[in-house]
Amino acid sequence: MAIIKATKTPARSAPISETSILGWLQKNLFSSAFNTVLTLFTAYIIYLAVNGVYIWGFVDATFVAETRRECYDNSLTGACWAGVIDWLDNIFYGRYPREELWRINFGGILLAFWMAPLWIARAKGKVLVGASVVLFYPFLAGYLFSGGDKGLFMQLMISGAIVAFAINMANTIAGIIKQQSIAQFVIKSLGQTNATDKTQRNLLIALVAVGFAAAYLWQSSWTVEFVTWTKWGGLFLTLVISGIGIASAMPGGIILALGRRSKLPVLRVLSTGFIEIFRSVPLITVLFMATTMFPLFMPEGFVLNKLVQVIIAVVLFNAC
Repeated sequence: MAIIKATKTPARSAPISETSILGWLQKNLFSSAFNTVLTLFTAYIIYLAVNGVYIWGFVDATFVAETRRECYDNSLTGACWAGVIDWLDNIFYGRYPREELWRINFGGILLAFWMAPLWIARAKGKVLVGASVVLFYPFLAGYLFSGGDKGLFMQLMISGAIVAFAINMANTIAGIIKQQSIAQFVIKSLGQTNATDKTQRNLLIALVAVGFAAAYLWQSSWTVEFVTWTKWGGLFLTLVISGIGIASAMPGGIILALGRRSKLPVLRVLSTGFIEIFRSVPLITVLFMATTMFPLFMPEGFVLNKLVQVIIAVVLFNAC
């Protein structure tokens, strides 16, 4: 005779052997004799590697030394961190003037704050944040890094960058605290909630114009020392080239991709040929051609900035 229960039997929890770390190890690493031997052998190899790096990098290493010979005298088998510490500024900044390093650091911090709203869920206007970074930040950062006199166009772009950064930060703060955009917050604060859309738009444009004028007057009163590009170097220069190269290569990559799918045979062949040629060679070859071979084909007296040549080469390479 069958017994029918009115209540459902509660589900039992999974065995500890199936959910614990020991169960996972037994199932994946020690499931058989061969797997056990292979796991132990791999663990021994990892131990030798980690122990060797630890001894080389810490136990036998030299952290304080005046000369390279002193490093060798202290230890022939350990790392000479004293040289790395002494050359740390050169590794990061190259030959950039030491008293002007704040400009590079400020530019990096500014970019981090500028792009921070892209990773904040409550931030408003993320599309405008990305667009302002692409349109204005390169000019502001370029002047910070190179310095010198500012022309009218550069002054306008720097002023626009200051205003765009201020709006982005205010927009982010308003989104986090008030959960609304800075435009909505300003309209509400000024008591123009019931005004027409045209009135609200004109009011916001007027405020932006006043901010732009204030930024223009402020930035026109200061300059920074000119630093030639030949003194740029290290990780800083690498990030500049890669950042410009990746950002500038996107439009070219889209054009080449569309050309490759074009129904026009000439356009399709040219796009495909360009892509395959650049893909078939390493980047170092492209850089060598751009800096060494390209000037040989130019008219006599034609001089192009080598940094520009490298950036163009990186852009073309990344576009493929």
